Amino acid sequence: MARLEDLKEGATVKGVRPDGPITIINVKWHGDSVVELTYKDSSGRPGNELIFRDREPTLEVIQPGQSWSFDADAAMLRLVSEAYRIRMAYLFDPLLAVHTSLIVTPCLIRSPPYTEKCSLASR
Repeated sequence: MARLEDLKEGATVKGVRPDGPITIINVKWHGDSVVELTYKDSSGRPGNELIFRDREPTLEVIQPGQSWSFDADAAMLRLVSEAYRIRMAYLFDPLLAVHTSLIVTPCLIRSPPYTEKCSLASR
């Protein structure tokens, strides 16, 4: 017996078609209890079928599929990687915000005599 969560791309499954095992090409979830399978049968013909939870006892995974793949959006990966790099930059440069700011002379001391002097210098 296999669960619907075990149906992954590249898996070989018995019990979907009566004439033999199939190889899953694509898995698309509809809610949490229905899976739309796109597959090839043993002779290579493509097919498409909705599998509900009540059919789990009839399914058997012969060969498991991929647990992960590299088919994500490359631009989104680049954006997330850059955001994470900037988020962790303080570990290597604690004054990163000061170094990348547009203020010429950073005012690190905030007492009244120095604040006036800093504001005049940054103009």
